[in-house]
Order: sequence, then C-alpha cells, then structure tokens
Amino acid sequence: MNNIIFFIVYLIVFFVFSWAAAAYFIVNNKGAKRAKMLISISGLFFFLVNLYFIYMTVDATFFRLLICCAIESISLYIFTSTIYGKKSNFEFGNTDNTSKNLYINGMYKRIRHPIYTSYIIHWISAFMFTQNLISFIFFLVMIVIYYTFSKKEENLFLKSEFSNQYKEYQKHTYMFFPKIKI
Repeated sequence: MNNIIFFIVYLIVFFVFSWAAAAYFIVNNKGAKRAKMLISISGLFFFLVNLYFIYMTVDATFFRLLICCAIESISLYIFTSTIYGKKSNFEFGNTDNTSKNLYINGMYKRIRHPIYTSYIIHWISAFMFTQNLISFIFFLVMIVIYYTFSKKEENLFLKSEFSNQYKEYQKHTYMFFPKIKI
C-alpha cells in the first residue's frame, strides 16, 4: 500500500512540474528548444521507469514513505515558490540569448537555480523510496544535465551587462542548495 501512496504523490509532483514547464517556460530559440526536448524526453523516460520501480517496491516501510513524501513536499514547495514568486515567465535554460534582467529575489536569494534544485530533490526521492540502482543512475544523469545547463546559463550572465552583479551573487549563494550559516 505504501508504494501506491508514493506512486500517487510522485505522479502529482511530476504533473505539476510538467504543467508549469508548458505554462511558464518560454522557448524562443533553437538552443532552448533542444535543451527543453532533452530534459523532456529524458525526464519522461526516467519518470516512467521510476514509476514502475515505485510500483514494484512493496517492501517500503511507513517511515520510508513519510520521509520520501516529505522530500517530495520540499521539492514541490521550492518549485511552486519559485514559479509564483517570480510573477513572470522564465526563459528556458540553455538559451542562446542573454537574459534581459537578473532576478535574485524569492527563492533566488538562497539558491541560484531553485527550479533545478526542486527537480534534483524529486529524483532523489524516487531513489530513496525504491533503493534501486537504476533510479540512482537516473538521478546522477539528471544532475549532470542540470549542472551543464546551469553552467551555460551562468556563463551567459557572466558575459552580460550583469556580470559584476552576478559574480557578487555567486559569492553569496550556491548553485543548487542554500548556504547554511553555522
């Protein structure tokens, strides 16, 4: 039964991500179209395989279910806070154009790429629930994709009129996770 509950939670979060990608992400050139296609195809494939593994994970404890659902909730919170906090559409990552503005409010105050962070958290929850090597490999592949896209986006900012401001921003925030002050 725990596998069915997590199956539904994982499905809902993925559909929210997919809906927002269609509704909020602008694709305005060939580079962005290729990038969106790569993420969409790989993400859908990995998602479907993970759903199968989640469904087949019949030995998951209630505690594991709670932890993984909490992780999915964190992923969804970061994602929706970012989407609704920005109040404007996003240019899809890996675009060939430099951005026309630098947005460093909301979730961006703490994380330079909060959308990718929410996706990474989503993928890790599948691995934690299924404890399956293939889910872990998918997680690693997606991190490489997100890191590659993030670096390209950051390089565009570093070559733009926002270069100095972005360098300062990089000093105070990490790419995917917030800095923790001890």
